[in-house]
Amino acid sequence: MCEEQRKKLHQILQQLSEARSEVWEAYETTMMSDAKWAVFSLRDDLKKDQSIDPSIKSQLMPYFEAAWSAIVSLASTDRRARSCSHKLAEAESCIREILSRL
Repeated sequence: MCEEQRKKLHQILQQLSEARSEVWEAYETTMMSDAKWAVFSLRDDLKKDQSIDPSIKSQLMPYFEAAWSAIVSLASTDRRARSCSHKLAEAESCIREILSRL
């Protein structure tokens, strides 16, 4: 069980890293569509994944919901990218903390 959760969390970390790259690319180019898609996919995949322990999912979902809210807000591209990236960084820290306890 723990090994399966570790594997899933490492997959989420990889997807999160890709999403952060998209967000920063959007910040530099002001093209938000790829960043929105990356953050949406990250959030949606976690929501739908039945193999992740519900207690882990409940710890992570607030970060991904906040990142999604940030990326689709009406704020400037700069503000959206910074806020979303901050939430994704917090999610990464949370995942690393969970991994250290597994």
